[in-house]
Amino acid sequence: MTDYYGNVLSQSPFVWTTQDGVLMSNQTPIRKEVPGRLKVENILRYHRPMLEDGEISYEFFYDPNTKLMVDDPNRREFVNGVMRNAQRTVKGQTLVHPALDRLVCLIEPDGVKIHWLTDGKFDRTGLLPSNVAASLRDADSTGSRTRTESASRSDAATLPLKPREWNAVKFAVKGDTLMVTLNFEPIFTHAIEPTNLRHFGLFHYANESSVRVRNIRYRGDWPKSLPPVEQQELAAGPERLAEIPDSELLESASFDFTGSKFDAADFAYHWDARAAAKQIQPTADGLRFFLPGGQTKTQYAGLHPKLRLSGDFIVIIDYERLKTMPPTNTWGSGLSFKVMIDQSYEAGLEARRTTNAFTTNAMWQIQTPPKDHVYYAEQLPQFAEAGRMKLQRRGGVLYYFTAPTGSDEFRLVAHRPVGTNDVRQINIRADASDQAAGAEFILKNLSIRATKIIKLK
Repeated sequence: MTDYYGNVLSQSPFVWTTQDGVLMSNQTPIRKEVPGRLKVENILRYHRPMLEDGEISYEFFYDPNTKLMVDDPNRREFVNGVMRNAQRTVKGQTLVHPALDRLVCLIEPDGVKIHWLTDGKFDRTGLLPSNVAASLRDADSTGSRTRTESASRSDAATLPLKPREWNAVKFAVKGDTLMVTLNFEPIFTHAIEPTNLRHFGLFHYANESSVRVRNIRYRGDWPKSLPPVEQQELAAGPERLAEIPDSELLESASFDFTGSKFDAADFAYHWDARAAAKQIQPTADGLRFFLPGGQTKTQYAGLHPKLRLSGDFIVIIDYERLKTMPPTNTWGSGLSFKVMIDQSYEAGLEARRTTNAFTTNAMWQIQTPPKDHVYYAEQLPQFAEAGRMKLQRRGGVLYYFTAPTGSDEFRLVAHRPVGTNDVRQINIRADASDQAAGAEFILKNLSIRATKIIKLK
């Protein structure tokens, strides 16, 4: 279990435990009440998706009325001669809801409702953690009302929940249909969206309820033997999933920078354009990016072709003579090769030197609605002073590759979903985070193939 929703309450991460065969997650009240009563999502997921027909059954304890005593940071009191926070009573319940990927079936006394999981503090859709569709015709994850659900009981307004008892749930997938039964009575069916990743989960609002679950069973009509290797979709690893037929990438652009070839009209400098024009210069060997160490300078010297990419794409750079000087105590120096997918999402490769390490970073960075920048990276030790970098999008997944100079045998560094929005910029950059840091390299070639390439002015 990964603590995806983290410290929303500014408290310890949510904890799921087992005791005597019972899976538990305790209610975690907000230490300081928030106007509007903030809802805090929490989910435990099973790693294997429900790809084949199958069913997951379990029992959960339901108690509609529980009470907790918690510290009240707004009041202090003497107890046995010791000053401490006063106690306050928090109401709650014991209840859990089944989920399939982002689709949560809220099992409540007055019927099944739909909740769409958000991305917590990383969410960029504007969907609230409190989102819920109260009727059988529910809203999809974008807020539009497009699907009609069905309840299988004639008295669908109420559910056969047993207060202060164990309740049995069967969560079944058959083809593209989800079926839920409660205490052996069908209560809900749903057409599974093609985008649903089908990971089963147990969900609750952490600040409103506790969870008690037992006797979890996963049954399915699974194959009893392995198919031949050529029929195993994952046998070749994710590299095979990244393959794009040549017929699907009909448009291309290529820039050879050797022999001092560089048409500035085809490119735009970013960050400090005046400084970048001085720090990026054509040479006989290629385009030289240079941020000198030990001098006052901008942190970045970069450019991007005046192009916009739509659909799938493959972008490759060839570079050599990468030299770096370490920073004093900031984030580092090196080469960056990234795509800007929209106004708030950037992803790509970095050859990065920090104070005490050399790494190749497959990074992604998002800007959250409060305008905070959140940076993540998967890392390999060391980076090549000369070589090739490739960014390749197939569907909504970006694949990060590196290769030695002159080789087409690329090594997959990482892959992650990035969506299918247009690429606004292909950024190539020298980085130096402080005056001590320095970076220099020669860019020899940039090649681009895509479903569609749009030239910009």
